[in-house]
Amino acid sequence: MLILPSLYAWFNIKALWDPYGNTGDLPIAVYSADAGVNLEGKKIDIGQMVSEQLHQNHQLGWTFVKSKDVLEDGVRSGKYYAGIYLPKNFSKDLVSFIGGTIEKPEIECFYNAKINAIAPKITDKGASTLQSEITDNFIATSSQILAETMNKAGVSLETNYGEIEHLSQLLMKTNDNLAQMDAYVNQLKDLQQKLPEIKEKYALAQKVPDYYPEINRLADKLIAVNQHTNQLDQVGQTLLKVQKQLPAIQQVPNRLDQLNQDFSKVQPILTKSIKEAKGAISIVSQVQGLVPTIQDFNDKSNQLLTDSVTGVEKFQEALPSIENSLNLQLQTLLLFSQTMSSFLDQLSQDLQVVDQAQLTPEQRQQLQMLVTKIDERVNQTKQTIEKQIQYLEVLGKITGKDFSKSISQLNQLLAKITQMQEKAGQINGVLANLPNQLTTAQKLVSQLQGINNDFNRILQGVDLTGLSSQINDTLSNQLLPILKDSQKVLGEVSQIDLKDLLDNTNRVLNQGIQILETVSTDLPSYQQKLQAANQLAKSHMGEFTNGVNQAVQFYQNDWPQTKQKLAQASQFAQQDLPVIERDYRQALKQIDAKMPELDQTIQQVNTFINQDWPVVRTAIQKSAQALQVGETKLPLDELIELLKVNAQKEADFFKEPVKLKTTAFYPIKNNGSASAPFYTALCLWVGSLLLSSLASTSVYLNERQKGKYTLREQFFARMLSFLTIGLGQSLIVVLGNLYLLKVSVTNPGWYIAFTVFIGLTFMSIIYVLVSLFGNVGKGLGIILLVLSISGGGGNYPIQVSGAFFRWINPWLPFTYAVNLLREATGGIYLRNMWVDIIFLICAGLLFIIFGTIFFPTNDAMVKKFNHRTKNSHFFH
Repeated sequence: MLILPSLYAWFNIKALWDPYGNTGDLPIAVYSADAGVNLEGKKIDIGQMVSEQLHQNHQLGWTFVKSKDVLEDGVRSGKYYAGIYLPKNFSKDLVSFIGGTIEKPEIECFYNAKINAIAPKITDKGASTLQSEITDNFIATSSQILAETMNKAGVSLETNYGEIEHLSQLLMKTNDNLAQMDAYVNQLKDLQQKLPEIKEKYALAQKVPDYYPEINRLADKLIAVNQHTNQLDQVGQTLLKVQKQLPAIQQVPNRLDQLNQDFSKVQPILTKSIKEAKGAISIVSQVQGLVPTIQDFNDKSNQLLTDSVTGVEKFQEALPSIENSLNLQLQTLLLFSQTMSSFLDQLSQDLQVVDQAQLTPEQRQQLQMLVTKIDERVNQTKQTIEKQIQYLEVLGKITGKDFSKSISQLNQLLAKITQMQEKAGQINGVLANLPNQLTTAQKLVSQLQGINNDFNRILQGVDLTGLSSQINDTLSNQLLPILKDSQKVLGEVSQIDLKDLLDNTNRVLNQGIQILETVSTDLPSYQQKLQAANQLAKSHMGEFTNGVNQAVQFYQNDWPQTKQKLAQASQFAQQDLPVIERDYRQALKQIDAKMPELDQTIQQVNTFINQDWPVVRTAIQKSAQALQVGETKLPLDELIELLKVNAQKEADFFKEPVKLKTTAFYPIKNNGSASAPFYTALCLWVGSLLLSSLASTSVYLNERQKGKYTLREQFFARMLSFLTIGLGQSLIVVLGNLYLLKVSVTNPGWYIAFTVFIGLTFMSIIYVLVSLFGNVGKGLGIILLVLSISGGGGNYPIQVSGAFFRWINPWLPFTYAVNLLREATGGIYLRNMWVDIIFLICAGLLFIIFGTIFFPTNDAMVKKFNHRTKNSHFFH
């Protein structure tokens, strides 16, 4: 009766400790079918952008599915609380305002309303989060583009400030020279009047190109002769050089004879070179056959060392986890020892029962199950210890470290486990013969308890810290450096590409052999051609000498004058005549092409002069006046400063133009502490009802005592008993809130006092109701409980409830009890505190006075009613 009400409050407070902080675990399915949109050559996919941002949002458990069907099926089955679907045209509709036709994009939301009451709220939160992400991105992007455009305009104006200023000055200057421009307009009018005379002169000029063919034929002949002068110069220079070398040329036949004699020495050298090159190719081919084996060995060795180093490093990183694992295994062994002790105590007690009476089939089955559990635990523990021994033995063999002490301790434990296994088997054998072998079974249990005590003593001596330090030193200072040095050596060797080196060597040797064999094959034909050339040189040497001397004489005496005359004759044909002809023809073509335009232009100019020039003249005057006024009101440099803005700052402003500054009065750290006043008050009322249901409000008196004490004295005596228990219930729940649940309370002292005060008040009310009305009073207490839960404003503001609940709220003691506890929890506001205290005091006193007055007159009626209900054999 003292603790049960507290459990009711504690479980509810703990369950509601931080429910809204775990919304990240609520699965919300998301699927985007958005196809994106091309905007000015740029692909925009809002759905993809939103999905990427939701990956960084942990307010809800966003789950991205592969299709809309999977999303809807998951919501229907309850796998997801809700689903959010972005349609295919989402991006297209979002940017539709650019084209002038606005289509608001839609987000489809699905939720399973039957999962629980908050499913629609979760859906709203998910949809609003998604909508907020899209809206923020849209506003931020649009604002940033606008700000960047304004900034570019300002920068552009600043960059072209000189040109703009120059244009302004030019406009002002034009305005000042309007009189001179009027004179030009008059000259254009005169041009229009002279246009027919100009056309007649142009017709005569068009006949000149008819004489160009004869002129061009003569020019072509001059150009053809002049084109070969440079080549003739080169020939003349060459002849001079040949003349100087005639003595040497006349010795060529003799040298050809000597070369013909040396051909016989070349063939043996070529044959020997080809043979040696082929031998080298054979050796390279043999080495190439061994390359795969060498590379395979290198790769495997390198991989083995890499895996070893990685394994040791990973093992070293995991050493804290291994130490935790060893500690956990040690704790497991300790837990095994404690569990065995508990099992053996229970088995010993069961055997004492057997000593006093015969075993029933159910008792025999329970003993058998208990022994089976003991045997299973022993086998599991034995396997754990054997694995630990094997691990230390293998590590010792690899590193050479001495783990003999730890292995010895584990072997001692293994020996004790083996003894336990044997004893457990013996106990299992004698169970079938109970109670005949009862003494034997009890003796075996006693021996098994002794072995378990020895096991626990050995286990306490295992040095886990020293073992972990030894393993860490072995891996860090011995094994890892060796493996890393080996890996470095193999890494340097693996950098040499043997296959590529041998392939290149083989290719060079094959090419050399091919060249040598070609030369060896063609050598006889070269010798024959050399002999024929030698015969030809000997027979024509005299004619060659005379021809060279005559050509040199012409080049030195006659060629310079001839060259000068050719250059002078062709200069005009090459340089001037083509340019003149080309320019003349182009001029005629341009005049022919532009003559209609000229007529049209002159007509347009005439139209402009007669119709538009007065308007332009007036516009120039007005623009000049506007510039003067604008420069006076807002200079250009100030306009530039207004347009130059920080795009990012402006976008941030439009995205969040108002900052929300929140100040919490009477802050409470978590939801559990905030709900503690409601459940604490509720458990005190429930505790009072529970006590009134289990305990009697009547005082048992013998005949002598009945005459000694009045009914009112009995009423107050039993009330003190109820209030004493209520005091205990209040203290247990309030101290549990503070020190067991760590509920956040601003005024702990007042919190305890208010809880005790509320507990005594509620106990007084329930006691009076039950004392006056019996079981009907208990029903009234339950009715008040139900009305207090819904109308007391404990979890939700009473303003959101119906009219009936808002009406009863001020009349319920529960309302003021919850408010009073909230004052102590968040911080006391004196006026509210005194209102709550005064109402509760008045309510408690009112019920006590009511009970004092009516209990003596109503006691007999209540007892009679209780007697009748008891005789119905339905109520207790």
